[in-house]
Amino acid sequence: METPRTEIEELKRMLGKNEKVLVVDVRQPASYAESDKMIAGAIYIDPGNDEALNEFAKQHNTDERIVFY
Repeated sequence: METPRTEIEELKRMLGKNEKVLVVDVRQPASYAESDKMIAGAIYIDPGNDEALNEFAKQHNTDERIVFY
């Protein structure tokens, strides 16, 4: 099964129209800590933290589009 891709322009459009989209930042901790850039409203999950990823998966609605970056 192929994972659908969301291009940046489509994501900007969705965020601009307040569509149901959840943006999840899964950069490595060092990259996240060093960066001053983040998409407004995005949440951060350490991709190496299996417990946090599993908890996220349990808690989120399937009718909401989720974009990982």
